[in-house]
Amino acid sequence: MRRNAVIFASLLLVSAPAVARDAPEADLARKIGDPRVQEHVADVISGAMGAVLDMRIGKLEKAIDPRSEASDDDTVRDRVADGDPDVESRMADRSRAMTGVMAGASARLADMLPGLRAAMGDILGQIGDIGGRMGDLTGDY
Repeated sequence: MRRNAVIFASLLLVSAPAVARDAPEADLARKIGDPRVQEHVADVISGAMGAVLDMRIGKLEKAIDPRSEASDDDTVRDRVADGDPDVESRMADRSRAMTGVMAGASARLADMLPGLRAAMGDILGQIGDIGGRMGDLTGDY
């Protein structure tokens, strides 16, 4: 289960630029809330997931662990599916559900960003002032 979450998170990060290109935060939140965009993101994730699941890892596994009994043709799917023929379909369903979660999170983040930017500006200003308040630190100690 944990492996599925790691794979899903990786694919989610890979697919995010497909939606986020040149979009301001509020616009991104609006776009990702659109069911058509959500379906597109889910399709991108599913396609990438299928490619990752079909990657051959047997040789790599044997290189890492010489005692491994892996076949050269073993794939990520062989490790993740654990004999479950529906693993890819279930992972695709989860990716579709996660796009709805992403929409909600994007909207909340877009609402928070102006305050976060202002706070970062204040912090950076305070960091910049430290040098002036401490005086010349190049002298003898």
